Amino acid sequence: MRVGFPIAAALTLTLLCTHAQAQSKEDQEGQQACQEDVFAMCGDDIPDRGRIAACLKAHFKKVSRPCRQFMIRYDKRHSGERRRHH
Repeated sequence: MRVGFPIAAALTLTLLCTHAQAQSKEDQEGQQACQEDVFAMCGDDIPDRGRIAACLKAHFKKVSRPCRQFMIRYDKRHSGERRRHH
């Protein structure tokens, strides 16, 4: 039993780190695609990520093409997660 715990702990830590790396990569992609739009249209909402996302959605037609594409991809990736949590 003592040997199993360190292995399970190491596996859990590895999975958490992998998820954090994927999340940060997605965050970086969004930041690169939408940075100018955020400053131009949603500067008052910085640093609140929820308010920034709502602002970008409200101004969707004015948002740059790369940012719109990122928003669409992000929404598709995470729409299943939202449905499972509600």
